[in-house]
Amino acid sequence: MPLPVWLLWIILAIILLVVEMLTPEFIVASFSLGSFAAALTAALNGSLHIQLLVFVIVTAIFLWKVRPVFLRFFSGDSPETRTNVYGLKGQQARVIKSIGPGEKPGRVLIGGEDWLAVSVAGEKLAEESIVEVVEVQGAKVLVKKSTK
Repeated sequence: MPLPVWLLWIILAIILLVVEMLTPEFIVASFSLGSFAAALTAALNGSLHIQLLVFVIVTAIFLWKVRPVFLRFFSGDSPETRTNVYGLKGQQARVIKSIGPGEKPGRVLIGGEDWLAVSVAGEKLAEESIVEVVEVQGAKVLVKKSTK
């Protein structure tokens, strides 16, 4: 005995939902929801042409209107979190060994860590002054006088 068409649409929808779990972009889920709508149409004795039309229209609506809402909701608009040495840029540091003038290095303390530092402007920065990290170059940071 062959399976009813509405059941085939349901099976397709479930398979597509499983695939969506592996690729969470809400693209395959849109097709799955279109399949559920086509299954409902088949259960109401709609012709195959009507089922396909409902599948295409519902899928298109979910892709066009609903997907962007889901993506914004689940991805959030939070700024990218900088970590490791990339997180040092913009941080304030305390000079523990005077820096400069010119390319003469000194030492700064950033979050409890001791770093070799050079002034980007080539100016002299006295001990205990507060500076801002501009860039990290290997094991050395480039700093400027803090404006904060």
